[in-house]
Amino acid sequence: MTTVTARVERRHSATPAILDAPAIVQEVLDALSGRITTLETAATLVHGGVAAFGAVGGALLMLTEDRQAVRVIHSVGRTASSLQARRRFPLTAESPISEVIQSHQDVWLPVGEHLSRRYPDLLPDSHARRWAVLPLLVGNVVLGAVAWSFGERELPYFEAREQVCLRAMAHAGGDALFRSVLFGAERAAGRAAGADHALAARQDFVAATSHELRTPLSHIKGFVSTLRAKDVVWDQPTRDEFLADIEQETDRLAHLVDDLLDMSRMQSGIIDLSARTLTTPTALITAGVNRVRSLITDHPVDVQIPDGVPCVRVEASQIERVVANLLEHAAKYSPPGMPIGIVIQRLRREVVHFRVEDHGLGVPPEHAERIFEPFFREESGSYPAQPGTGLGLAICRGIVRAHGGRIWVEPRPGGGAAFVFTLPVATTGVRLLQAS
Repeated sequence: MTTVTARVERRHSATPAILDAPAIVQEVLDALSGRITTLETAATLVHGGVAAFGAVGGALLMLTEDRQAVRVIHSVGRTASSLQARRRFPLTAESPISEVIQSHQDVWLPVGEHLSRRYPDLLPDSHARRWAVLPLLVGNVVLGAVAWSFGERELPYFEAREQVCLRAMAHAGGDALFRSVLFGAERAAGRAAGADHALAARQDFVAATSHELRTPLSHIKGFVSTLRAKDVVWDQPTRDEFLADIEQETDRLAHLVDDLLDMSRMQSGIIDLSARTLTTPTALITAGVNRVRSLITDHPVDVQIPDGVPCVRVEASQIERVVANLLEHAAKYSPPGMPIGIVIQRLRREVVHFRVEDHGLGVPPEHAERIFEPFFREESGSYPAQPGTGLGLAICRGIVRAHGGRIWVEPRPGGGAAFVFTLPVATTGVRLLQAS
């Protein structure tokens, strides 16, 4: 499990108004993108609701192969104790789970009396006072349901922020669950190793892409559905807040689509380098820093460029993007206030080395290659999930390789990571720009 699980114990004693719930929800969404087994997916999703909103219990249930019943995949808290006796539940019984799976609609029960009136034969947990049950869908196909139970609360309804966040987690959970089913089916098929690897790589990319696209779409859909609800009238400040969130998620979606298109071109070997010009490393670094200046304000940038470093012939905007991506990555994984170092060197006659250093936790040796794969995320609890498209480093590798260079990560002396890339030295016209 990720740091989501570590938060659960702290949440049991927290007040209902958990201020950092959206941040925890984003952490859960990021964590779900890396889950490949059903149990991992279920545990991450269920614990996420407990950590974000202080639920007293939760469970994820999946439809059986005959789709006549559901089975418990993972449960926690009070819900776990009430489910221990039975792991399989027929859909013929009247219950919120059955209703959600058959209708594909959420069930929100903010008051205990609602449960007893709606499901008179159900014996609820005596410690729970509110319930939220949501379907786990892929398109129009239901895979199961996730349920959370909550303690006493004064408000006789679920707040809009709670509904939006829980819906977003359920949407992402449906995608992750579908991916885990595919993974299990492929692994069970026992295909040849070579074909398995190629298929898994394509499958991982498609699955990760669908998740990354669904995350902002889930937020947008959640906010729009909440604004359109007929049983609640939102005041103008709340509406403005929701619209601002929709705009932010739309911008994120547009950025992701741009990155996906670039990644697709790179994987197809289609990168336009026709605009290559003779450029100084100083100009590339300056432009790269300016691109992300607003994102790295907490980190002073220390640039070291010795005299006599030769020019390179590059498509300048592409290399500026590499510098910007590496700076943004360094800022994400460095404590606030810690500097980011940029060092330019000519260690060999034919290449220029660009080195971007951070003061973070570093990259484990076993992930030194995988970190440049699309959507790869570090899953260790020591590495908190970070926002982003998950394509930044993969795009860097594609651009650098297209220019005839290399890129890698290595430990920084004293702690942290150093991302290094090389570019060939320009062989003509060097003196024209040397002084600048």
